[in-house]
Amino acid sequence: MSTVSVECPTNETWRQRSTEVCNNSQEYHCLPTIFLNKSEEYCLTATLIQPGFCVIYNPYLKKASFDFKSSCVRKTNFSGCPKESYKSNEIFLYPSCQKINPDKQCYVADISCPNKTSNDPTVSTVTNNPSGGSSDAWSLSPPVWIYLISGLVFVQF
Repeated sequence: MSTVSVECPTNETWRQRSTEVCNNSQEYHCLPTIFLNKSEEYCLTATLIQPGFCVIYNPYLKKASFDFKSSCVRKTNFSGCPKESYKSNEIFLYPSCQKINPDKQCYVADISCPNKTSNDPTVSTVTNNPSGGSSDAWSLSPPVWIYLISGLVFVQF
């Protein structure tokens, strides 16, 4: 079963939602897709996921699988990365693997990802900037502006 992008339930509401969607609550999955552009609900056989990986739905395989390209164990700034093997239907234990920015197709827990979660129009997109400065393009440093302007002047001549 698949629906249009949904807000996945939390630990408290996971069991209830699983019985509403699937005949067997052990089959319920609410996963980001392989493209990290939406989350959907599925009734699938649980898969064992290795530590350091989030689980995603792979539409080509039609099953839950590792997110190999986004291993969170290699990202020092990814908070909440699974440290032990877990079943794919237990993703609710790792909310960092559920919260995605569908516009930028990344995990919100990754510091390089803009801070807007899926299906939440009330949250504005703000770029996480580790230096603490503004991420606004108009606040570029003076040397960058000089470089940009000199390039424009050079093109004119």
